[in-house]
Amino acid sequence: MKMPSLCLVFAIMLSCASNAQNPIERDLIKRVDDLILAQISFDPKKLDHLLSDEFIEISPKGEFDTKAKVLKFYQPMNKTKFVPAIEKSVLQVSYVENMAYIALTETFKAPNSDATLFSMRVIFTLKQIANEWKFTYAQYTPIVANSKSQ
Repeated sequence: MKMPSLCLVFAIMLSCASNAQNPIERDLIKRVDDLILAQISFDPKKLDHLLSDEFIEISPKGEFDTKAKVLKFYQPMNKTKFVPAIEKSVLQVSYVENMAYIALTETFKAPNSDATLFSMRVIFTLKQIANEWKFTYAQYTPIVANSKSQ
């Protein structure tokens, strides 16, 4: 094998390896899946377990919500019949020691349809507390379609 070909194979292997998720990243993404499921299920008990006591959320409306306010919002009596399907696209997962950061896009679709209702960019910060990842911060930012000026 020629040297340039060997370098190309090595570069492709490195590229593939860098895209592979390690066990910590898989665990963090699983926590996001658990959070989304608890939200769409309106399960405050599960949310209470996932959120740290100091949890803060910046809602899509820009509101500052504490853990208590989030748990109150997700009471089963507040659940509506309309539950959109949520697709997530992970943009970045980073962690150092007991802190982690996850950036993703959530796309909300009408149930049983491919019609996109809206999308949001989401940032989560998690902290490992007693060997378990807990959410400490979430920010939901609606993605507004660009309109051309005329």
